[in-house]
Amino acid sequence: MTTPKHVLEWYNTHYNNATYKALRKALDGFYNRPNVSPQFVVDIMNLLTDAGLSRSGDPQYAEAEKALMDKLTTLDIQLASLARQHLDQFGQNTQTAIDALGSAEDHAKTASQITSDIQSWRGRVAYAWSSAAYYLLQAAQLLLSESHTDDYIVGKLGRAVHYMADGGQEALDHGLRPNAPN
Repeated sequence: MTTPKHVLEWYNTHYNNATYKALRKALDGFYNRPNVSPQFVVDIMNLLTDAGLSRSGDPQYAEAEKALMDKLTTLDIQLASLARQHLDQFGQNTQTAIDALGSAEDHAKTASQITSDIQSWRGRVAYAWSSAAYYLLQAAQLLLSESHTDDYIVGKLGRAVHYMADGGQEALDHGLRPNAPN
């Protein structure tokens, strides 16, 4: 499976050779331990790269960070700390989350456009709730991108709540009764 271009761009932009080399150099001091061989070090460094790709948004490496930390913590907690320091450069997939929210927002917008043509109370509720999802996803995306004022984000959130309430009232008026949450 090929790593997507946007993941590689994120990885390469956030890669820090100094933190990578710090872990590699620290591993040299562990060759006297059982099961620590040159191949073990290569495997650790490959897991570090895979974990960085995972944090950059590639799901095929989702288990790499756990495997890396499991191996390193059995040797020395400081090694795990050095690996985390390197991986922190890649963030927590913020750009991947923004992209996913944008995609979901596009789908919610399409759904609200389609449901607006359904001439029934169920169609009106579906329109209101898909519109609420659209504005809620916009607010979440703007929040993560840190590119707009709080007032603008709260405005999007307010529209989401408005549509949610309108759809809820329409549903209640036609007998749809949700169960009380547990």
